[in-house]
Amino acid sequence: MVGDDPLLRWRDEFPILLRYTYLISNSLGAMPRGAYDSLHQYADEWASEGVTAWHHWLPEVGRFGDEIGRLFGAPPGTVILHQNISALQAILASALDYPPERPDPVTPRDRSPQASAKTAHKHQPDGEPIRDFTSLLGHLATLTRNTITFNDTNNTTIKKLSEPTQTQRRAFELIGAKVPLKIK
Repeated sequence: MVGDDPLLRWRDEFPILLRYTYLISNSLGAMPRGAYDSLHQYADEWASEGVTAWHHWLPEVGRFGDEIGRLFGAPPGTVILHQNISALQAILASALDYPPERPDPVTPRDRSPQASAKTAHKHQPDGEPIRDFTSLLGHLATLTRNTITFNDTNNTTIKKLSEPTQTQRRAFELIGAKVPLKIK
């Protein structure tokens, strides 16, 4: 029965509960009667001692940690409190011993003698120059179809297809297309 609940004896310690049903205990819970006096004492110590008042406050943090520890059977001095869980996790993680980094399983690249020779001579074994992507695109663009019209009485027109280089032929071969050797 509700009237027999042993927690009801604590209800009078929370003045707001005499006037309201207060269900916001997950955010800013109902203030206990003694909290006002404790906060007032804290403010007085802060005002009169400034930062040196920590000699009062730090032992209280330890005592409160011990009280929390009693809830789950932890021995005194084994529970710590912190105002920020992320900072606390960083503190705890800093105490862990991390094994040394494993060596990289990927072997560093060693250039083959053929690759070194290509780089040194700037040409393939077949004599074709080595090109980076940009210069290759520029080279492929030189395969052109030209129409030349002479300004003569017949307006003679010559269609000319440039002769593809070995590199251009190989590029068409790699993409599975025929090199345009004839003008249609």
